[in-house]
Amino acid sequence: MYEQLYKVKSDNGEWRTVVQAPEKNFVQKVRLETCLSENQECFEVILKMPGFKTYCKQQYNKWSFVVEATDGSSNTENITVSLPTCCSCHYKTG
Repeated sequence: MYEQLYKVKSDNGEWRTVVQAPEKNFVQKVRLETCLSENQECFEVILKMPGFKTYCKQQYNKWSFVVEATDGSSNTENITVSLPTCCSCHYKTG
């Protein structure tokens, strides 16, 4: 499900307000997914092979958003942020 975002954290750690204007048909939505147990074993029943260990890893994508300017004006800015988009299962030996 795609959800509207109201705040995003910029790459420098600053929280920014996302511009949403549904009355003008301008709504910014993304689909977010976070790992419930990052770095924990995954698919342990299916991938139980000697010498291999599986682990969950959070994946991120870059997204561009129109946000309110930080100078208190009614101006807007475009910023790019990293957001969690999926949890994937990886493996390593040992």
